[in-house]
Amino acid sequence: MKVKKRISRWLAYQLVMLSVKVLGLFPPKWNFSLGKLGWLAFWLVPRERKRALQSLNIAFGKELSPQERKKIAIGTFQHLGRCFFEWVELFYHHRLNLADFVSIEGIEYLDEGLARGKGVIFISAHLGNWELMASYVALLGYPVNIIARRINNQGVNDLMLKLRQQTGVNVIMRDKRSKVSKSIVKVLLKNEILGILMDQDARVDGVFVDFFGRPAHTPSGPVALALATGASIMPAFIIRKPDGRHLLKMLPHFKLQVTGVKEQDILTNTQALTSIIEDYVRKYPTQWVWMHRRCRRQPKINNN
Repeated sequence: MKVKKRISRWLAYQLVMLSVKVLGLFPPKWNFSLGKLGWLAFWLVPRERKRALQSLNIAFGKELSPQERKKIAIGTFQHLGRCFFEWVELFYHHRLNLADFVSIEGIEYLDEGLARGKGVIFISAHLGNWELMASYVALLGYPVNIIARRINNQGVNDLMLKLRQQTGVNVIMRDKRSKVSKSIVKVLLKNEILGILMDQDARVDGVFVDFFGRPAHTPSGPVALALATGASIMPAFIIRKPDGRHLLKMLPHFKLQVTGVKEQDILTNTQALTSIIEDYVRKYPTQWVWMHRRCRRQPKINNN
């Protein structure tokens, strides 16, 4: 790694740690109020502003005016600002009582899935404050595992690991494929929960399905895993309510469509799950990460 990049990452980590330590001196209520200033980032980070507006144009260009899309983008930056300050409070977890901060609906669906004895695959998205979701379920006493991409900045990566593990969440890093596969299978064999966010174009096996009217490369692993192991698939989303608190909404178990043709079954069910995610993004557009270039990869056109 080049010296310049090393220095840049070291400085970024020091800035993050300084922010965490300084904000730890403030009362939680102050931090929650400061988080509302996240909308300022819309004006201060031009590259991310441009990406968010481009994504919103792809999704809502025919439905909403430029002014309406801009309002959603500003709301998204504000929401993520609030999420950051909530993550800081989660780091000082003794100050944040998640039971007072998060409510839950549909916990019975989770119990039903675990009663089958083959594990439960949580399907969710980068919607709401998704980091609170796994932590809250783990604090309720359920065995929670999540798959995460390793952050390039090692210091920040270790910080996020600590943040997740201190609330009882086990993190499976997406490194070597064979090692990850064995870890995932073990989790389901032990009848535990595996959380997967499948709303981004990640460097994993996937298929192109429709998302807001455009092909989007989407992880196919969750469906392939459920077909192979018999694990239950359960969509779940955490949403910020108007009062600033959060609602974790667990949906009934997703019924896989199985024809016996593996490739088609993976495509059909991945599309169905993506449609559920799109529905929730449409309901809560300011709470999704529009800065992500969801449709950056497109299927190759065969001219033959």
